[in-house]
Amino acid sequence: KVINGPHICGPAIDIKSSKILTGSWVAHNALQLWDFRKSTVEKNIPFPGDKDHGEFIYAARYCNSDIVVAGGSGTNSVHAINFKTDTDLGEITLQNHPVHVVSTVLDGQQIALAGAGGYLHIAYLV
Repeated sequence: KVINGPHICGPAIDIKSSKILTGSWVAHNALQLWDFRKSTVEKNIPFPGDKDHGEFIYAARYCNSDIVVAGGSGTNSVHAINFKTDTDLGEITLQNHPVHVVSTVLDGQQIALAGAGGYLHIAYLV
């Protein structure tokens, strides 16, 4: 099976049940949910990118069945987003450095992220 469309440039792919989460290195509609069975985009998840800098996602992960985390070089931050309500739950900024990787444990309650700044950041989703 091949899915044509996402421009993956890092660890920006995750699967939960039959839904594939992708983060693409594109200016708009970078965060998407795909239906594995149909190989089609099910939803564009609004990512709060800056209109001058775009979204440009390098990393994306599921936290739980409602929340994803994603980040990259457009915002130089990670956002936690409830993709069922399209609500941005919060942001962790890397001070002018792109986010290259994000990981979650404990059903998304703990988030680790890192990027070009040389620091590992740990956050808690409450």
